[in-house]
Amino acid sequence: MGLELDSPDGFLVCLPADHLVNHLQPLIDLGYKLTTSPLESLRPAGAQLLQQILRYFGTVADPDVPDMLLLEQYQAQFVAALRAALAAGAAPALAVCGGNLAISFLGAGLAAGDGAVMRRLMDLLIAPLESWQGLLYGGYAESVGVRARVALLQAHAQCANLASAFGSSSGGSGSGSGARSIKGVGSSSSTRGGFGVCISPTSSNNDLCRSIVVKS
Repeated sequence: MGLELDSPDGFLVCLPADHLVNHLQPLIDLGYKLTTSPLESLRPAGAQLLQQILRYFGTVADPDVPDMLLLEQYQAQFVAALRAALAAGAAPALAVCGGNLAISFLGAGLAAGDGAVMRRLMDLLIAPLESWQGLLYGGYAESVGVRARVALLQAHAQCANLASAFGSSSGGSGSGSGARSIKGVGSSSSTRGGFGVCISPTSSNNDLCRSIVVKS
């Protein structure tokens, strides 16, 4: 098992995970710097790198701190990267990758014991959706904008579900752990302006993210 990354020439690069753990900090720093880079074309790659790191190391226990995850010490970098990826005005490719990263971040349990981080993350996901009519992604093809909007809805639904699950497992309510809903948006479907969108809680946005990166 290894970390899979898309190289600039289109080939898939696979790096052994057991060697990468020795270079985890520089990898996370690289993902953070790419995601917050002033160069828009680099940002989706940074979010994808951080998502892959969560995929392979998200459940690894910290050998030096009992009952802690190895990646918990890097929570600040992940949250800052999420803030940049889900910021207002983010390009469609970055917004989709940011949604994927949010799902992986919560799914790994890195914010399970921190209600403030969960609420902040849900606020970031809700912000573009609450201005739904203005979320048009001008300058991009209409199909790209629609796919990005659906991906953000899906990311919100999955993250709200995860936040509620963590809240229930800790004995609290879902809303207390950061699970929030949008006006007119349900947990499994949404209707805005008469247009229905079905959100699957088990599907992934990875292929969608890659296709938007290519098309945009």
